[in-house]
Amino acid sequence: MFRDLAVGWPTWMWARLQTSKGRNRAYLYFFDVHDREHPLGAPHATEYPYVFGNFPKSPTASDEATSALIRKYWVNFATRGDPNGPGLPIWKAFDEHSQAAMVFGDSTGLQPLPNIEGLKAWDAHIQCATPMSAGRFLHEGIR
Repeated sequence: MFRDLAVGWPTWMWARLQTSKGRNRAYLYFFDVHDREHPLGAPHATEYPYVFGNFPKSPTASDEATSALIRKYWVNFATRGDPNGPGLPIWKAFDEHSQAAMVFGDSTGLQPLPNIEGLKAWDAHIQCATPMSAGRFLHEGIR
């Protein structure tokens, strides 16, 4: 619940707003690499060693492969505003219809956002609690 409220919902809402109102595409990702200390999921910022290729302890071959993939996407995005490049699985821009994200984990690839039901539940709660919420901004087009 905390992950979805503190990080997931704001990120999802930003991607939705950027898609509907922004000038550039949004690329959403979900980091889902589990380790022995966190068998239920990856805590906030767990992807940093993968992004920078700087692991606190010896990485597995799988960790190295995931890190190399993430770094290629990040460099492409920083360079051109698009994470895609030669030899990489396609990372489609986020759109309201598919609600897809690049999931980095055991089965890395573009997938429906794994926590979408939790995000929708928070969205409904936030819209009820806050008359001028980002969700209402998105749905009603308030400027």
